[in-house]
Amino acid sequence: MGARGLHLGVDLHLGGNKVMTTGKRGIKLLDSNVNRTMMPAWCSENTRSQVAFSSGALFLVTDNNLYSVTQITKRLSEVIMRVNHLITYLNKGWVQEVHDIGGGRVAWSSYKNTGLSTMSTNLT
Repeated sequence: MGARGLHLGVDLHLGGNKVMTTGKRGIKLLDSNVNRTMMPAWCSENTRSQVAFSSGALFLVTDNNLYSVTQITKRLSEVIMRVNHLITYLNKGWVQEVHDIGGGRVAWSSYKNTGLSTMSTNLT
């Protein structure tokens, strides 16, 4: 007995047609020119939002802004690490002051006798 689903046994060419949901909303599979490279992408009906695939990378595109999921993950990891450092310093009583330095940036300074230098992070 076979598994449920659509089993064509051949490649499926959509030719720009949409795959529709039960709520009559659709997505398209198309060739997208992302970062001057042609790659397949699932996109919204107006093509302004896309999830593009390349060999080894996944990209999110919104309103012509390109985001590499790999870079997002690395940056988020870095921000989490810095926040964890700040929490550690707060728990030890080493942080003297935390303040907003504008543009989504936060800086903190330590008491002089800790030997720590001023550190900042970008939370945008």
